[in-house]
Amino acid sequence: MKKLVLLGLLCVFVSCKKEASEPEEEKTTDYNSEGLEDKLGELFSNTNSKGMGIALFNGDQILFERGYGVSSLKYNVPYTTKTVQNIASISKVVTGLTLLKAMEGKDVKLSDDINSYLPFKVKNPLFPDESITIQQLVTHTSSIYDGEFYGNSYYIIEEGFEDNPDIDQEEVKELKTKENSLPLIEYLRATLEEIDSSSTKYGYINYKPGSTYSYSNNGAGLVAVIVESLTGQDFKTYSQEQIIKPLSLENSTWQDDISDQHSYLYSKNALRYPFYGLVTAADGAYRTSTHELAILGQELIKAHQQEGTLLNDTSYEMFFNKYLDESHFKTEKSSKAHEEDGFNKGVFITYERGGIGHSGGDPGVTTLLYFHPETHKGFALLFNSDFNTEEEVEAFKSIAKLLNEEIAK
Repeated sequence: MKKLVLLGLLCVFVSCKKEASEPEEEKTTDYNSEGLEDKLGELFSNTNSKGMGIALFNGDQILFERGYGVSSLKYNVPYTTKTVQNIASISKVVTGLTLLKAMEGKDVKLSDDINSYLPFKVKNPLFPDESITIQQLVTHTSSIYDGEFYGNSYYIIEEGFEDNPDIDQEEVKELKTKENSLPLIEYLRATLEEIDSSSTKYGYINYKPGSTYSYSNNGAGLVAVIVESLTGQDFKTYSQEQIIKPLSLENSTWQDDISDQHSYLYSKNALRYPFYGLVTAADGAYRTSTHELAILGQELIKAHQQEGTLLNDTSYEMFFNKYLDESHFKTEKSSKAHEEDGFNKGVFITYERGGIGHSGGDPGVTTLLYFHPETHKGFALLFNSDFNTEEEVEAFKSIAKLLNEEIAK
C-alpha cells in the first residue's frame, strides 16, 4: 500500500437516492458564500476524488459547510460533512493535545529524555551519548526515521478483502491483517533497537538528535507510549476521555470500529482500499468527520486567543511555541520553506504560509486543517481518494488556495 505524497502541500499550506454529483445540503450561518459553493464544486470535479468535505469556521461558529460527491460509489451514498474517515497526520494534532494534557500536574518537561518514560531504550546508535527528548519527538527533530519498515505499521481490518473485486489488490498484496501485525511496543523495538544501518528495520538518520528537522511518524508512536507511562491508561482511551469527549465529538475515535457513516477510501478508477488501521495509531489513525474536525479547529482558535478549554494556559503556550530555527533545516526545500514561508513546528502543530494547523496524507486520504492567526478563521478539508495525476493535484491545490484566501478575509 503506497503512502500518498501530497505534492506541493508545503507550498499551499496546505442507502440513499440522491444524485452523487449534487452537493449535500447542510446547515450554515448567513456566511457570505456567494459563488464559493459553485467554485468549489467545479474544482472538486477536476480532482477526480470520489468525495470531499469542507467547513469554514471561526472560534464561535461554523460559517459554511458542504459535502460533495460520494462516500460509496457502489451504493451511491452522498459524502456529507458528517461522513467519517481517517484523517492521516492531522491525527498528530490530537496526539499533541493528549500529550500536554497527560503532562499537566506532573514533574515532566518537554526537555526530558524519552528513556525516562519508555519500557525499552531508544538511542541513535551513531550518537550514543546524545539524549532524545520529548520535544524532539513532537517537532520531528529526534533523528528517528520511518524508513521501509514503517510499511509494517499498516494493517487491514476488513474481512473478505482478498476476494472483493472492488478492492485494489495490487496496493494491498503485502499488507498484514490486524491479527498478524506487531503490537506497538514490539513494532517500535524492532526498528529502534536495530543498530545495523543496512537493515530495512533501521530507524535513524545520520544527524545528531535535536539538530535537524526530519519528519517521523514513528516518533508519534513513541509519544503514545509516553502518554501511557504518564497516565497508566491506554493512549486511545485516555485521549478519548480527555480530548475527544470534552469537545462532544461523538463520531470521532481512535478505534478501528467502522461505523455506517464511514467513507470508503479510493485508490484509482472505481477501486478502493480495504478499511485499514495503524499500529503506530497516534501518527495517523484518528477517524472523524469534516464537521467534527472543524469543532477541533474552533478549539485551536479559542486556545490561540487564550480561551481554550482543553488545556491550561501553560500547556497551550507550549503547544503553540515555535521550537525550530534556521539551523534545523538542512535541505534546500526545508530551508526555503522556513525562510520564505515561515515554516516551523510547535507540539505537533505546523506554521506555514501564514497559517497554523496540519496536513494529512495516507492511502485514499488527503486532509487539511488550518486557521489564520490574525482573522481567527479556519477551514477543514477532507478527501476520500488518491490524486493520481498532475491535473488532480493542481485541482486540489486550487481548492486549498481558495479556502486559504477565504480565511484570510
